[in-house]
Amino acid sequence: MINKVYYITLCLVVLLSSCNSRKTDYTGESLISWDMEKQNFKQCNFSNADLRDANLLESNLQNADFTKANLSHANLKGSNIQGAIFKDADLFGMDLTNAKANKVDFSEQNLSFVNFSNASLKNANFKQADLTKAIFNGADLEKADFTGAKVTMDQLINAKNLKNCILPYGSKYQTVK
Repeated sequence: MINKVYYITLCLVVLLSSCNSRKTDYTGESLISWDMEKQNFKQCNFSNADLRDANLLESNLQNADFTKANLSHANLKGSNIQGAIFKDADLFGMDLTNAKANKVDFSEQNLSFVNFSNASLKNANFKQADLTKAIFNGADLEKADFTGAKVTMDQLINAKNLKNCILPYGSKYQTVK
């Protein structure tokens, strides 16, 4: 005979492992160290939420709103964040390895120590962003805009693609032939 508490716990684990939170409102929630990998959070509102050290590995975060959210040291490896809003968010040390972040607006954000390795960042906006110690190894930065950003060529040189990338002083990246 199955214990009722065990059965309820098992049902909850199954429910959460296949969570579909599309368009859910998490405004102001404390989600520190939240472990919700491979979930659908498309169009969810995380404004002012505390997601420090959260694990959102390989999640769908398209068009999610992270305005003024704390995502420091959050794991978004392999996640789709296209169309996500990060206005005034704390993104320090976030891991976006293998993330899909085309056309994402990271302008004026503190992206220090963020790992963008192998991420797709085509047409991403990094204007005036602080990218101190950010990692771009293998990243696709085609047409990304770094105008006025705090970033060095040493950080960008190991990117997979810098075609038509706008560098911090407004010039386009050009390969030497």
